[in-house]
Amino acid sequence: MWELDDSSHGGFAANTVLIVDEAGMVGTRDYDRLLAHASAAAATVVLVGDDRQLAAIEAGGYLRGVVTRVGAVFLRENLRQRHQFDRDTLVLQRDGNAAEAMAIWRTHGRVTAVDTGEEAKATMLARWWVSPHRPGHQSVMLAYQRADVAALNAAAPTMRVEHGEVSADGLTIAGQKVRCRRPGHRPPQARTLGPDRERDPCHDHRDRQRGGDDHRVHRRRRQAHPCRV
Repeated sequence: MWELDDSSHGGFAANTVLIVDEAGMVGTRDYDRLLAHASAAAATVVLVGDDRQLAAIEAGGYLRGVVTRVGAVFLRENLRQRHQFDRDTLVLQRDGNAAEAMAIWRTHGRVTAVDTGEEAKATMLARWWVSPHRPGHQSVMLAYQRADVAALNAAAPTMRVEHGEVSADGLTIAGQKVRCRRPGHRPPQARTLGPDRERDPCHDHRDRQRGGDDHRVHRRRRQAHPCRV
C-alpha cells in the first residue's frame, strides 16, 4: 500500500486486475485507499474471501457490506476436506453452531479435550510419536505460548533418543558426524571468505537450520568445519 501512496511509484499499470485474498481481513480505511488508487487507474479489484471468517484487525466489515448490499459469487462445493463429515462440520461452524461442530469432531477423533496444559502437551507428544513415520508424511505439533513450544521442542528429540532412533551425540552420514541442534541454538554469523572459496553454509546466517528442515548431503569436503543441523 505504501508504494501506491508514493507518487514516484506510478500506481497501477493499465488493465491491472488486482485479486485480494482473505478479503475479510482488510480494514475499511485500507480499502478506501486501495480502491481510490484502482479507480484512478481504471483497474479491476476482485475480492476473494469469507465474510464469516476472521475479521480485520482494524475497523472492518467492508467485505460483509459488499456481500449484503451488492451481492457476491459463492463457491458452494468444498473440495479441500476429503471426508463428508468434515465438510458438514465446517458448515455448522460457519453458521455459528460451534458446539455441535465440536461434538462431531470429537466423535471422529479430530479434537481431544483435556483438563490441563501439561496433559495437553503429553497427549500431543504421544500422538506425535505414534503417527506414521514414512517419507512424505509429516506430523506437526503447534503451541500458542513460546514456553510450550520450547518444551515440545525439547521433549521430541529426547523421545527419539530414548527410543533409539537417533543417538544423543548425533549420527554419522558418509563418515561424517552430524549433531542435532539443541533448541534455541543460533548458528554463528556469516564469515568473510576469499573470492576463490565457496560460501560455507555451516557459518552463513542465510542458511540457518530450523527444526523440521529436511537436508540432503550432496558432497563433503575432507577439511570442512563441523556443521550442526
